[in-house]
Amino acid sequence: MVFCDIASFFSPRGGGVATYHRAKQNYFARHPAHRYVMIVPARRDSVEAAPGGAIYRLRGFRFDDNYRHLWDPLSLRRVLRDIRPDVLEFGSPYLDYWAASAAARGLGAVRTAFYHADFPDTYVRPLMRRSLPPAEGPVLDLLYRYVRRVFGRLDATLAASRFIAGKLGAIGLNNVFRLPFGVDMDAFRPSRRVDSFRAGLGVGPNDKLLLFAGRYRADKGIDVLLAALPSVLDDHGVHVAFAGTGPLQDRVKVWAARSDRVHDLGFIGSPARMAQVYASSDGLLSPGGSETFGFAVCEAVASGSPVVSADSGGGAEMVERLRCGRLFKAGQPADLARAVSDLIREDFVERIASARDTLRAEFNWDRTFETYVDHHGSLR
Repeated sequence: MVFCDIASFFSPRGGGVATYHRAKQNYFARHPAHRYVMIVPARRDSVEAAPGGAIYRLRGFRFDDNYRHLWDPLSLRRVLRDIRPDVLEFGSPYLDYWAASAAARGLGAVRTAFYHADFPDTYVRPLMRRSLPPAEGPVLDLLYRYVRRVFGRLDATLAASRFIAGKLGAIGLNNVFRLPFGVDMDAFRPSRRVDSFRAGLGVGPNDKLLLFAGRYRADKGIDVLLAALPSVLDDHGVHVAFAGTGPLQDRVKVWAARSDRVHDLGFIGSPARMAQVYASSDGLLSPGGSETFGFAVCEAVASGSPVVSADSGGGAEMVERLRCGRLFKAGQPADLARAVSDLIREDFVERIASARDTLRAEFNWDRTFETYVDHHGSLR
């Protein structure tokens, strides 16, 4: 089969979505009976060979520093006629969805979508709560009706966690298929620890290094973490490192300048380097309550680090499944600090070993994409 993704959420500096697409490329490169093609927005049109198939880049309008969106159905139609996909997967419900839907008419492809971002709750609810509280309920209802309309037209809506699958089912979608992501257990493992990295940050042999890894945005909970820092740093053996970039970067830099136990590592583009950072940390801080899966949680635990997570979303689901961390009340800095204090005083060695076994058995990429191929084959 020919699998084609309309991938506006793919970015070289992206997080979980980019990880998903790269893992997909690697899988199909090892399974040449199928072909995998991505269509991604770019500054200009181009096409290149890629693992498992090809990447078509089409001119898209700039959304922010990290993302662009596809918009031209004529260009998409031309490319789709060339690709002749058996399966067409949409990565968002935005303008690119409508453009690609128009372009795909008459091609006879199975049409599915991956619900990568729960945009009504994650982005719109906080905005309405701050700016126009009385309209929050009606606006959210309208947006979820839109989600139901868009994804209800498709052959399947893919969700990476029970949390998201349950939300989609609750709004009336009856085509939801749960497809958990995976983690590369060869790349992320405790042996990647680099003691010289810790020493370079001034982390002593008996100190604890906690890591935040992700976009510096409010939906990732970084504002809650920053509010909790004074209490977290009351323990003089605790260091906190931030790996990422984003709109709240200036606030992270202020903290890094203020305290020699707060470290801004910036964006880490190398997966191998990121694996070293995970393995060199004593715990991951995952304060966002709206994760659709929890990639960072899986990668941290695979690397030997327990996790402090908000008690909602895909991150909490993974912490509970792996039994390797502590939860705090989402949005509550004081409770985050309490969970950190509990975490650094516990021994997670045995639980880490058990959690890694669970990851290897239940959350591996081969299993993910074997299920993916089988399910889409059944929809033809």
